[in-house]
Amino acid sequence: MSVPSTQPHGSIVTNIIKHVNGIFPSEQPHRSTLSKEELFTLLSNARRRIIIRQLRSSPEGIDMDDLAREVAAVEEDLAVNELSNTQYKRHYVSCYQTHVPKLCEAEVVAYDEDDRVVRPGENLTPLAAVLEKVDTLYP
Repeated sequence: MSVPSTQPHGSIVTNIIKHVNGIFPSEQPHRSTLSKEELFTLLSNARRRIIIRQLRSSPEGIDMDDLAREVAAVEEDLAVNELSNTQYKRHYVSCYQTHVPKLCEAEVVAYDEDDRVVRPGENLTPLAAVLEKVDTLYP
């Protein structure tokens, strides 16, 4: 159970923006091509955050079926082998039709239709760094 923050909403956002600025200084060689607005939009969805975390720990990529199962297991708070077919399908459709394409568009991931594997894209590392910082600040 998390304890509600006593900081006003604006202070939390300001704090996160300060950390984003620290992660993306202008002289950093691997600066993201994402704007702050795009960054926050991409991180605003729990399923996309799960996908980012999964890919961060699987640099070789993840089969779309396995990724959907991992997302479903995290969201349903179940082991992968405990998921119903309905739970898996609901998450697969959402990942395939919505979240992976949105992350592809932002070059956070790359999806190969032929082998059905989702791989890290150019913007995964900087976006994952922001997510890790937010997770640390607001567990």
